[in-house]
Amino acid sequence: MSNEPAPTVHEAPGAEGYRADIEGLRGIAVSLVVAYHATLPGITGGYVGVDVFFVLSGYLITGILARQIERTGHLDILRFYARRVLRLLPAATLVLVAVLIASLIFLGSLEQIDPTASSIAVSLYGGNMFFMLRATDYFAPSSELSPLLHTWSLAVEEQFYFFWPVLVLLGFRFGKSRRGLAILMTVFTVLSFVGSVWLTYKKQAWAFFGTPARAWEFGIGGLASLLGATSLLQLRRVAPILGWLGLMLIFGGAFLLTPQTQFPGWAALLPAVGTTFALIAGASGAGWAGTVMTAPILQWLGKRSYSWYLWHWPVIVFARTLHLADTTVLRMGWMLLALLLAFLTTKFFENPIRFHASFRGRPARTLFAGAACTVAAASISIVLNRQAVAKGGDLYAAAHDLSPITTKGCETDFNQSAPTECVFGDTASAKTIVLFGDSHAAQWFLALNELALRNHFRLVTEIKYSCPVARVQVFNTVLNRDYSECREWRELVFKRLALLKPSFVIVAHASRGSDKSKPKDGVRDTVTYAEWSDGFRSSLQTMDSLGLRTIFIRDTPRMTEASPTCLSRALKEKKGTAHCGRERSSALPEETYRGELAALNAFPNNRAVDFSDNICLPARCEAERDGLVVYRDTGHLTVKYVEHLSPIVERR
Repeated sequence: MSNEPAPTVHEAPGAEGYRADIEGLRGIAVSLVVAYHATLPGITGGYVGVDVFFVLSGYLITGILARQIERTGHLDILRFYARRVLRLLPAATLVLVAVLIASLIFLGSLEQIDPTASSIAVSLYGGNMFFMLRATDYFAPSSELSPLLHTWSLAVEEQFYFFWPVLVLLGFRFGKSRRGLAILMTVFTVLSFVGSVWLTYKKQAWAFFGTPARAWEFGIGGLASLLGATSLLQLRRVAPILGWLGLMLIFGGAFLLTPQTQFPGWAALLPAVGTTFALIAGASGAGWAGTVMTAPILQWLGKRSYSWYLWHWPVIVFARTLHLADTTVLRMGWMLLALLLAFLTTKFFENPIRFHASFRGRPARTLFAGAACTVAAASISIVLNRQAVAKGGDLYAAAHDLSPITTKGCETDFNQSAPTECVFGDTASAKTIVLFGDSHAAQWFLALNELALRNHFRLVTEIKYSCPVARVQVFNTVLNRDYSECREWRELVFKRLALLKPSFVIVAHASRGSDKSKPKDGVRDTVTYAEWSDGFRSSLQTMDSLGLRTIFIRDTPRMTEASPTCLSRALKEKKGTAHCGRERSSALPEETYRGELAALNAFPNNRAVDFSDNICLPARCEAERDGLVVYRDTGHLTVKYVEHLSPIVERR
């Protein structure tokens, strides 16, 4: 996430010089983000600080461009981009290099793949696209502990800088005035907002990380910057009210929204409109709200907000990875360390480069230096990424050992309800078996396909990731909402089973269950043991009413950390692999399984198969067994290990 510098000349609409209220809003924005990532109690929506920065950037950049066109009749585009390069690139490059160095020092070869891969995208101004694709890929490693995850917002702003000058120039060319630009910008902003609301429900990651769905936030700030002196004078009487209302909306978003909120969509109006009100109030005379925004501490933080934002996330991620941030006090300590790094970066690196005489008035030289820096950073990242992949060896292969169902595209996508059906085994056979469930069913495909081939069965797959066979309400973390597509898909599969009339149905899914009831919002993926058992019984009853025989494969024991990653770090630290295992009693959800067995036993045509003894030792579940990596993550078996179990699967 970037934000414009504290302006020194002509950087604020309606004012000739420095805008202390804007600096204060920067301080508020970065403080909210940092507090959220430090998991301070109550600040469940502190991520709205990013939206505050987006509106600020739209406000400042639009004002700069509009005034330049009004004064000169054209845009000095080289000078514009040179200023952006000097503002953004030095600190961002420093942090990126620091992340790469820290990765080489603290992380195993497999763990180094993520920061080196993401740094390639970040160097080329596409970090948001990288993390968007990662978020929508069920089998991609989680980005939760990616040290460069926060740079998605920087990429959004950089992409905004590419197209926004063209929009402003077109507005003046065809509209002949600020009014014409305002009309064009209003249309653009409304279209972007409508798209954001739609995508937030359909493909939330696209709305969250995508520039088109975020552009309206820059647009609303840009519209505020176009208010003329007359309009601002007319608003002076209500400016104090607008100022307080703006701050209330920003802080309301920080305290009322949660990670489960459908965001951005409608919810993003809270910080976006709030920031816009605060900016208008600041330009008109904000009263006591202006006093808050111009508080000395917020001014100090605002001047260092960009660097603090860049440093805070990598610092907390490496601390968490090394298990050094387990308490709120520790996390706050790491945030203060990040602030110290931000102070040093701003004083001794960012500002000296930004204001160096070598770049003053020389935009071509600045852009050339920026391009050279970009190429160097991307090249170094590519080399380090290839080295990390090569060093990963068998562990890298294990982490990417996906079921053929995935590689053949035989799973139903998250936002689809119609079953994606594939046929394997002896496809000409009149006898059919069906594999029904989620990714924990798909992992058994190779063994079941071999069984089907040898015994002349036609194998039909009905797979939808993150969707259990049990009739329970599911919250999908990719869509960030209630998983209605799962309910619809499940019922359509039951109808399909009635037509297929298989010899038997093999059912498997990621078993769930908790001794806690659902939160009041009713959308979390929390299911009690009783709810899970009842939901499974309901599904089994439907299949029993169709005259189907069901074989249920007990869920895979779960590890606390992805096995290849843990083994990679153990290798780097020259430790044994034993600590990558887990006690069997905690790896197997016994209470959930008892409920599943009770549901199965209610119908005579059902039986359960438990391969836990073939996966785990009597006391522990290990990351490696029989010379093979057992898991590719925390709960999915590698294809090689399933292949190893194939004879046992067929016998059972």
